[in-house]
Amino acid sequence: MFCNICEESPNSITMMTGNPFNTSDSMTIGIACEYTILIMERYNEERKAGNDVDSSIERAAQKIGTAITVSSLTTVFGFSALMLSAFGIISNFGTTTVITVGFSLIGAILVMPAVLKIISRFEKEENNQFY
Repeated sequence: MFCNICEESPNSITMMTGNPFNTSDSMTIGIACEYTILIMERYNEERKAGNDVDSSIERAAQKIGTAITVSSLTTVFGFSALMLSAFGIISNFGTTTVITVGFSLIGAILVMPAVLKIISRFEKEENNQFY
């Protein structure tokens, strides 16, 4: 029963690449988590330094955003070499990884600052920490 459900409702990356064995899921979840943690930690450092919410988000995106972008692009270009493989599983693995790492970068650079702005409404005023 469970296998039938998985076969009938694949995730969007699996549908785009045609790769039913998406082995890059755990790796890209780790990469996405790392990117968002780096942005959030830099934001917290800026808040502890006494900056307001907007300037803290801006400085976090400027300082960590460059490192995340370079790291992500290095990963994308490295795994894009796998897409040239004649062996289908390796080629699909490269395609899937390139797509998901690209989405991880977009999420960290575009979505995470917006999330920080929204959750900043729930900060305690006296010490700039979340409830």
